[in-house]
Amino acid sequence: MIFRQVAEIVSGEKTETRRVCKPNEVLDTYPVATVFTVAQDMPMPPRYKARRRVKWQVGRNYAVIPKRGQPAVWIHPMGMLSSNESIGGMTIIAHYRAKHGSDYQRVMVQDGWAMLRYTITDLHREPLHAITGEGAKREGVGSVAEYEALWRSINDSPGVRWEDNPDVWVIRFKVGKSA
Repeated sequence: MIFRQVAEIVSGEKTETRRVCKPNEVLDTYPVATVFTVAQDMPMPPRYKARRRVKWQVGRNYAVIPKRGQPAVWIHPMGMLSSNESIGGMTIIAHYRAKHGSDYQRVMVQDGWAMLRYTITDLHREPLHAITGEGAKREGVGSVAEYEALWRSINDSPGVRWEDNPDVWVIRFKVGKSA
C-alpha cells in the first residue's frame, strides 16, 4: 500500500489509514475481514467467489511503499533509511542492484537491511466524517482538523473530497519488518 507518511509509520505514530471505498469493492467478514475487488458489470454468484481478487485482509502482511512505482521502504538498524530520503533508498537500492544484480535484496538482508512491512489488524467501512480525535491520532496527525487538511491535500477529485464525505475503508495495522 502506498503511504505518504512513512516517517510516522516507522515511529509508530501512524497505525491506521483511510482509503476511499470504490464501487467494485466488497467486504466479506468470514472467516476474517477481507476487502475484495470484483468486476463491476458481473454478478457474483457463489460459484464465482474464488475469482474475486483480495485487496486487503486482516492478518495479511504488506510492504510499505512511499510512492507509486517506487520500491518498498527498507530500514536498517542504524535508523530509518527509505526510498524517499537522500541518505538511503533509491541511491542505496540502486547501488545494491547494480553491484549484485537480481540478488541485491538477499545481499541487503545479509547486510542488516529489512523491508518495512505492516500487518492489518482491523478492517471496516465508515463515512469519512466519522473520524474522531483518536482516529486522527492513529492516522499520525494531532486532530481531526489536521487530518482534514491532509485529506484535502491528497484527495481533490469530485466524489472523494472532504466535503463529499465518501465512505472509506478504515485499515488498522501494526508495523514490523521482514526480509
